[in-house]
Amino acid sequence: ENLQLVENAINLERQLEATKGERKKLAEQMSKIRESTAIEKEELTGKIDQLATENDSLNDLIKEADIHVSDVEEEKHVLLQKRDELEKRYEDMKNHVEKLETQIGQMETAKVEEANKLEKSKEEICLLTAKLADAKASIETKMTKETDLHER
Repeated sequence: ENLQLVENAINLERQLEATKGERKKLAEQMSKIRESTAIEKEELTGKIDQLATENDSLNDLIKEADIHVSDVEEEKHVLLQKRDELEKRYEDMKNHVEKLETQIGQMETAKVEEANKLEKSKEEICLLTAKLADAKASIETKMTKETDLHER
């Protein structure tokens, strides 16, 4: 029974070390993902601002074209198409940013869950270590008694 406790404690310590390594890898991956996501988000935000500015400019051009409808009817049609494309790209990029934010939230949640698992493993190891110490003390007591009996 004591040997089993020792083996369980050793296995749990190995699992703890493996979990620490996995946690470190996850933390590194999350750090890289955060960096790349932050860069991508910053780029997308810049593009969104640029698209918004372009959209405003196109709306201004459309207003001018309405004044000269007979001369610029075809140009107005082209500008409307460009505006629609820009708005679609703007919405697509905005949705992409939201998805990235969701992914970051999920990764943060996974990190917290992994930390909780690690904490549970630590608690189990502490309990097994205490049991192991008790078993060791019990074995030492028995061995001392047997030694005393043999000496008598």
